[in-house]
Amino acid sequence: MTMKKVLSSFLITCIIFMSINVQGTAHAEQSNNELIHIEQQLRDQHSGLKEMQEEKEAMLKEVQKIQDDVKALDGSIMKNQQELVAIENKIAEASALIEQKKEEIIEVSNKILERKEIMKKRMVSMQQNPQEDIFVELMTTAESIMDIVKRYTYMSQIFNSDEDLFRTQEEDLESIEQDKEVIAKQEELLKKEEQALQKKQEELRAQYDAVQASLQEAEKKHNDAASALTDATTQADQLKAQKTALEEKAKAMQELEKKQSEVVPQQPSVPVDGQSIKGREMYVEATAYTPAESQGAHAITKYGGYNILAKPTPRLIAIDPRVIPPLSKVYVEGYGYAIAADTGGAIKGYKIDVLLPTNEEAYRWGRKKVKLTIIE
Repeated sequence: MTMKKVLSSFLITCIIFMSINVQGTAHAEQSNNELIHIEQQLRDQHSGLKEMQEEKEAMLKEVQKIQDDVKALDGSIMKNQQELVAIENKIAEASALIEQKKEEIIEVSNKILERKEIMKKRMVSMQQNPQEDIFVELMTTAESIMDIVKRYTYMSQIFNSDEDLFRTQEEDLESIEQDKEVIAKQEELLKKEEQALQKKQEELRAQYDAVQASLQEAEKKHNDAASALTDATTQADQLKAQKTALEEKAKAMQELEKKQSEVVPQQPSVPVDGQSIKGREMYVEATAYTPAESQGAHAITKYGGYNILAKPTPRLIAIDPRVIPPLSKVYVEGYGYAIAADTGGAIKGYKIDVLLPTNEEAYRWGRKKVKLTIIE
């Protein structure tokens, strides 16, 4: 290999490692900017969470207050209902008493009517039989003077008794009528009180319905606030997870930059024409692979964590670690300086895979036997 080719390969390798380092720095700056943005979002989210928590607590207090109002209204409605039942019972008692008084009035009225009929018959009898005839009959039929006195006394008592009984019944009738009027007035007052209680009951139930509607609205607001708080908490957790991931990514990038800076090749001892590079030499069978074959989880090398998809394509080779120590600095004939940082399923024994940017270059490389030097 000529001195010109060796120098050319060395310069290309240096440029590649410098590009990787610049790209890593760009990634680090981007990650740092994203981290700053997420931290600002977390601060805003924390402030929002605090406001949401305060709103939730305020709505909970409102719900509890309305629940107390509902409980108080329940008590008032129950008490009013009890009073209403008591009034209805009193009205029923008064109505029953009035009915009883009506029956008493009818009964006494019938007795008075019967007594009047008896007295009427007696008056008719007296008109038909003059008083003189009655006394004549009394005198002529009496057996003695004592018998006359007894009969006269008896007749006088009958007349007086009828008058007393009639008077008493009239007084009873008047008293019953007065009682009926008093009870009727009481019944009227009770009915008015019942109407007032019924009106109050309707007002209480209207208040109860309104408070229940307010309670449902407050509970909905509380549930909405709780749901919003849960969503915000979930978003905050997601932001924290993103922050952690970015921090880990930034840490990984820093470690990668450190490793890449460590493996930037120093200017090797370049041999003159006809001399080989210093190190342990061996012959290997070399094939090629490309970044297009290394998507997803295979984009990072097994050793050193190099990004195969980085631009420009880094100088890396896949090796069998039993033959070539991982992360060795090597020089591959026809390829140049590289890092032994990757492996492959088909790379066994004295075989290597060199990383090339495109499929066309890999096709041109093909399969060849080359000399590989592990630089010491």
